[in-house]
Amino acid sequence: MKTKMHIFIILLISISLQVQSVFARKLIIIPEKVAVITSPSESRDMRVLLFFSLPEDVLDSRAIVDFATLNCEAQVTDAAMGQIDIFPITSDWKSIGDISWINPWNNAGGDYSEEYLESNYTLKSEWGTKEISIDITEIVQDWQKGAISNNGVIIKITQNDLENYTPKYNFDRENIRIRIHYSHEYK
Repeated sequence: MKTKMHIFIILLISISLQVQSVFARKLIIIPEKVAVITSPSESRDMRVLLFFSLPEDVLDSRAIVDFATLNCEAQVTDAAMGQIDIFPITSDWKSIGDISWINPWNNAGGDYSEEYLESNYTLKSEWGTKEISIDITEIVQDWQKGAISNNGVIIKITQNDLENYTPKYNFDRENIRIRIHYSHEYK
């Protein structure tokens, strides 16, 4: 009887060690730094730069970023619609005091990776000012994994809009947030 009881206890311990616990969390992060740069030759070509510091809880190797969105209020005027793109910034600009179209960039208008083109949003002028939510999950996951450096993101007007339309954009920089839904897996 003792042997059967020992086997049963060992089985229970073994099963409990294999069970994984997952704790889901939601997080809202406000930007630590916001800058707006405008092309000296095209005043409609405005870009918003945002830096968000990720907390250690998200950077933990056990963290799994389920999805992340950039949320803000935005408006397009002087055109029926317009599209904006979100890209991760590839140069460190966080500690630079004087940000401009050319400073501190290697490329005028900012250094960013266009590999994340799925992070875009179309605005319509008939909506007026609208709360928008743009999927930036892949960017935040790559920050979390260390695949790219977290230098923030850049919001830019698409080249097509600049060449073919006359939209003007307005972003409520006071209400920009990143929402991250993530979990920790414990074994």
